Amino acid sequence: MNPKGGLRALAYRDFRLLWFSLVVSQIGNWMQLVANSWLLLTLTDSPFLLGLQGLFTSLPFIAGSLFGGALADRFDRRTMVQYTQAFQILSAAGQGVMVASGTIQVWQIYLFGALNWAVGALDTAGRQALIPALVPRSHLSSAIALNSTVRRGTAIVGPALGGLAVAGLGLSGAYWANAASFIPVIVALAMLHVAPSAEPARTRSMASAMADGLRYARKQRMMAVFARDVLRVGASGLGVLLSMLGIGALVGTGILMLGGTALVRGRYILGATILTPAALVFFALSRSYAFSLGILLVIGLLDMIGGALRSSAVQLDVEEAYRGRTMGLLSIAGRGVSPLGGVQAGALASLLGAPIAVAIGGGITVVWSVVTAARMPEIRDFDERRLDLGGAGPPPAAAAVQTA
Repeated sequence: MNPKGGLRALAYRDFRLLWFSLVVSQIGNWMQLVANSWLLLTLTDSPFLLGLQGLFTSLPFIAGSLFGGALADRFDRRTMVQYTQAFQILSAAGQGVMVASGTIQVWQIYLFGALNWAVGALDTAGRQALIPALVPRSHLSSAIALNSTVRRGTAIVGPALGGLAVAGLGLSGAYWANAASFIPVIVALAMLHVAPSAEPARTRSMASAMADGLRYARKQRMMAVFARDVLRVGASGLGVLLSMLGIGALVGTGILMLGGTALVRGRYILGATILTPAALVFFALSRSYAFSLGILLVIGLLDMIGGALRSSAVQLDVEEAYRGRTMGLLSIAGRGVSPLGGVQAGALASLLGAPIAVAIGGGITVVWSVVTAARMPEIRDFDERRLDLGGAGPPPAAAAVQTA
């Protein structure tokens, strides 16, 4: 196995603590995601109103990412993430109480979504900027791949558990499970052996990030429509559909582990970025549950590889003083803009049906990615191996707590 790839990042105590706690937390997030999509579709019976949620999540996420990136470069990143995790406990528990009492309304779902995505943007910027302090630079690609696996890999069990919870325990149970899942992260953060990470306030021009026009946020919401109205497999089937994305992500993780930093090359990044929405077009046109599951596995694999490679390229090429702001911009490109596509998809789904809406969105994303690749040769020509990997030793705190 490539010595710069594999599971080497797990050899470092601090990263290991944070990573395992995030696995638990993300399983809870997936459970709430399934419950939230099903709840909104049940209350509204409208693909448009389901897609409209993207408007109320995307704009707060964009603003939160810009603000969160600046905060991560000026204040202690660990403390920042502890506060965001505590807020999300209260939010999930409060929403669970309202669902259990039957008082939840559509506008309140939108409000919770806006608050959660705004705070989630701060959390994402802080966590991503914290990771390089937990492992040496030579193992950063491994850490980024493993970090990407948390969200995509837990999609194997999280959505399935969410579907089972909705079917067997009711919607509120998924929200309470998610609230409890944030506690291990807070505990792990308190146990980290890292120095405060506040940086002096400085200004710079924004680093460019390659836009990923079709990411999880849009697919997860419209997936509920496919499960209920197109493939007719219900809430439990929705969980299985989302789980296939996780299985594909796990396969993609294996490829990343074997390839290591040798895969951090522009042509691989562009290939995954173009092929992911192309595969989504095939999913949109499918009427076979089995074929849809297979296509989702491919989408999960490509999305995992593309996302991890993009993040690796940025993390390896960014200056430490600007890491938080740059990762905030990357979050906007990867997750902040794409929910706006849910509004377009929801509107088109109301007029033309969900399959045609998603197929159109996938096709547009393919064309846009190809145009971007043609107009920005610096992305195509990026090669991590050309970067200076000087100072590859672990940061002082990481070196002190490395275990065999």
